[in-house]
Amino acid sequence: MCKTTLALFIVFASIAWATPRTRADLLADLKSRREKAAKLDFKGAAAEFNKANAEVKSSADSFRKMKNPILTEAEEQVLFVSYSMEPVKTLAGASKPTAQECAQAKKKITLEDKGTKPEDSSFSHEASEALAWLEILCR
Repeated sequence: MCKTTLALFIVFASIAWATPRTRADLLADLKSRREKAAKLDFKGAAAEFNKANAEVKSSADSFRKMKNPILTEAEEQVLFVSYSMEPVKTLAGASKPTAQECAQAKKKITLEDKGTKPEDSSFSHEASEALAWLEILCR
């Protein structure tokens, strides 16, 4: 009985841990890490962003390992989170970014998000999160 219970626990736990994180999970994690990073200096904030970005990349890689021939909506949303964070990722290096680099990253996030939307539309949640991280890293 004990062995059966243990085996079932291992099977269910591995299934639960194997499923990739959703867009909502990733955005919540990014937000909580951003709030923590807001209190840190540049190096600490960059390290916190890199940890959060590693989670996003890990989730995107988990979807790729599933080898679905058709892109699912959940996978597409996770990839959009990953792509939205790319301009910020380039700034989270070893040295503090310049004002010009920050402006270029902000412009890229804005263009990528609003490129296909009406002019008066608001930013997506992913772009808003990327802009918030950008603000922290460029202060």
